[in-house]
Amino acid sequence: MSESDNKFLTSPIPSPRSQSPTSSSTTPAADNQDSDPSRRFHEDGTSSSISQQPSLPTTPTCTPEDCTQCKRQADDANQEQLKQFAAMPGHQQSIFLAGLIFQHIERLELIQPPEAPYVLPDSLKAKIEKYTFIVLIDPSLPKYLSDDGPLNLVLDFIQKHLSWGLSSAIMEDPVKLKVIVKAIRDEATNLRNLFKDEVKCSIEHSASDGSLQPAINIVKLCKNIVGICSRIASKVWVSLKMAARFAFVRNEYVAAYAANNSKPGRNFWIRVDQRLERYQKEKNNDEVKISSIFGRILQSDRRIYGSIDVENLLKEPLSMDELERE
Repeated sequence: MSESDNKFLTSPIPSPRSQSPTSSSTTPAADNQDSDPSRRFHEDGTSSSISQQPSLPTTPTCTPEDCTQCKRQADDANQEQLKQFAAMPGHQQSIFLAGLIFQHIERLELIQPPEAPYVLPDSLKAKIEKYTFIVLIDPSLPKYLSDDGPLNLVLDFIQKHLSWGLSSAIMEDPVKLKVIVKAIRDEATNLRNLFKDEVKCSIEHSASDGSLQPAINIVKLCKNIVGICSRIASKVWVSLKMAARFAFVRNEYVAAYAANNSKPGRNFWIRVDQRLERYQKEKNNDEVKISSIFGRILQSDRRIYGSIDVENLLKEPLSMDELERE
């Protein structure tokens, strides 16, 4: 590449009027058709110029008039650049385009690649599955569906154990936190569906083979629900409070079943949360008064689905921290 070409790469696009007065286009010989070997004559008397320095085969030449359609779509600044580019000799057009390509390559190299998507560590995933389950079987859970229920309780608990992978840096990273929140919500949704299936099967129903399956008492229902998470099933025992809470859930299922033509519907857990909220408001969040409501529901459940040995349910269940130490 010549020194003049290098200078061209760092200079503005030349205006068509900046051509040297000594160029071949303004010499007297250029005006004399007979003496100019660069002109070709045709049978109809017309003539055309033969470029002494033809453009590269891959670089088509054009005049400003040929760019009319492009100029209509461009703004004023682009129109002027198109005019200047069209007036360039072919080799200068090639140099100009090469310069643009090199410039874009440099810009692309400066672009930082996006970070790899955050993948939930297996250890943290296992903890989420375990403690989402523990939260959902807790008889003191205020809500089953709202974020004020299982989501925040699980997040608060696993944040206490930084070794599990939920560090403060991750909590401050919205992308990573979104992955963790989704994992908790998905697990809670899956468990709620499994709980509802167990409640459904605890009521007298027809099996797939047509046989009539009898109802089961509340202790058996609770044990079936606890058995969903086999990893900790041996560490969790059915308490009186748990029996009362799932007797309440079963009672709501039967009511929804009757109200929706044998289909509790997708809003079942919304109904459960609304009922819990109603009890809390009516009793001003008085735990003793609320417990008396669940106690009456449990008594009704025992009459309908079978008696239980209450004495075996008086042992208090382990807390989440105690289950972690077990």
